[in-house]
Amino acid sequence: MEQKQILTIVVVAIVIVAAAAVAITALGNNKDSSSVDVDATVVIYGNANNDWRIDSEDVSFVQSIINGETTWNKTTNPYADANNDGSITQEDVDLINKIINNEGCTVYYLNYFGETQAINYPLVNNRIMVNYWQQAEAVAILGHWNEVVVASAAATELYPDLYPDDNCVTVGTTGSSTKAAEATETIINEKVDLIIATASTACKSAYAVLESSYPDIQIIYLWHSGDSVIPTILTLGILMCSEEKAEAYAEFVTSQMDAIEDKISQLDELPTVVTLITYSNTAERAQNNGGYAAMLTDTEGAHYLIGKISNVMYGPDESGWGYSYRNIEWFLEHDSEIDFIIGCEASIGFNSGSTKATYNERFETNVELFNQLTCYGEGKYIGSVYSFLGGFSGTAMLPLIAYMLYPDLFSESEALETLQYWFNNFTAADIDVNDMGGYYYTGDKYDIWYNRDDRSSLSSEIVTTFTVDEYQAVINRI
Repeated sequence: MEQKQILTIVVVAIVIVAAAAVAITALGNNKDSSSVDVDATVVIYGNANNDWRIDSEDVSFVQSIINGETTWNKTTNPYADANNDGSITQEDVDLINKIINNEGCTVYYLNYFGETQAINYPLVNNRIMVNYWQQAEAVAILGHWNEVVVASAAATELYPDLYPDDNCVTVGTTGSSTKAAEATETIINEKVDLIIATASTACKSAYAVLESSYPDIQIIYLWHSGDSVIPTILTLGILMCSEEKAEAYAEFVTSQMDAIEDKISQLDELPTVVTLITYSNTAERAQNNGGYAAMLTDTEGAHYLIGKISNVMYGPDESGWGYSYRNIEWFLEHDSEIDFIIGCEASIGFNSGSTKATYNERFETNVELFNQLTCYGEGKYIGSVYSFLGGFSGTAMLPLIAYMLYPDLFSESEALETLQYWFNNFTAADIDVNDMGGYYYTGDKYDIWYNRDDRSSLSSEIVTTFTVDEYQAVINRI
């Protein structure tokens, strides 16, 4: 197919960047948090000014409404009505102050379904259930994993080194959040009083019995990927009195994405990418489902993130989760449009069976399924780990994907350092990414793009040189 051209920086510029890189930390990990502007809204009533905190500024905003200095617009500032009674009074100020001071009270938040839910605040010292691995991620980020007493098999069985089940009971299956939600008897027996749930209609329906018969069991419905990751963690952080951890996460994601976008902005044109969910039995699943699971809408977190660094192919969502099944004929039909395929390996977890060798073997099996495509011959079927890209940790994995796509612009060491930073600061796991976690293809049975000596010749027609001032501007952005 006609090769889309990707910006290649001249050798002299690369040498200068390499020399300067000694003084540059990996993608902003050590960026001064005071300089990070987090663009997110906490969806808790009491967040009067729609920012990412509940603090004295919210008190001042509501007080100005009470004093007649500001006109309350219910549409633009819905959370100013802290007690959700339809009017702004001193009671709203009092409730906001209780939230700030972590005092017991009833607060309200807007859930994923657009419903206003009452919560017994604060959510501390609970007996928690997480009903999928993304919800386990959220609880771990906020430092509450030791309070989990019931967990989905999608967390504890797939990723036992990340989510040990020493203190909790495992329910459900590794592939369904709904099955965990249906474990009503276990939830009751284990005296669960807080469920961090997958915000799906199927899970909500499964929890209907609990909600009607056990009103003391509180259920949180917030989304777990895409643009929602920061608002969700910040909202949970306030409800669970873990604001410092939540804000550290928000600053990490924001600074990472800023640094990545700065580098991506150096490209004249982005390649077109198709993202897939692949398995140990991808061929069998494709036969049963009529095709491969292609992520085609930004409902799917991996698709959303990869869309930040490439042009991703869009299409109708047949699953309700952001992907559709496409047969090999569809791929052949679009062969001239597809520059890269990214196969996101599902069920590669943190256990003794999930090694780089295991990952490589599965990758080699799956890549062969697409050997009729031009991108296969060019080594442009690359790989990732879906369990990162599909949830709250996606930003930590994105630099490694960026390295695979743009090895002249991103570095492997930089990407692994970012991933290690994630484990060190946002999990309770003792993980060395050089041994476990940094999964990408390192085998020799497939001549992959980022290992090719002749890679630059594929994209050498566009060469950009920098003046000294232009180069300095790029460094300042990074």
